[in-house]
Parts: sequence; structure tokens; C-alpha cells
Amino acid sequence: MPLRDSEFDPTTRAEFETLVETLVHAAHDNHIDPDGGIDVRHPSTDVPDWTVEITEIEKRRRE
Repeated sequence: MPLRDSEFDPTTRAEFETLVETLVHAAHDNHIDPDGGIDVRHPSTDVPDWTVEITEIEKRRRE
């Protein structure tokens, strides 16, 4: 497991969401399609595994 970087160590839901937004925007800016599922596995059996789903949504139209 990589060392933890305090810049990427959220302690609140808001910080977590901001980091996810930052990663998705950076991926798009670098021509990486972030759409799809990513399995996040942890080597410890005491820590849950997760699936992260990223789906493009339609922009709202301004009226």
C-alpha cells in the first residue's frame, strides 16, 4: 500500500468529494475517460473493498 499523502487524506465527506471532483477533472483534462467502474481492494481482511462508479451525466440547460 502506498504511503499516505496528507494532501490526499480527507477527514470529512466534503473533503472526500472535493478530491474525487479534482481527480475526475484532472483525468478529463489529460484525455483519460474516467467513466466506468473501479474496484478498490484493500489487502487487509479487516478493511472493506469498494467499487467506485463514475458515470457521465447530461448537463442541465440554462433557461
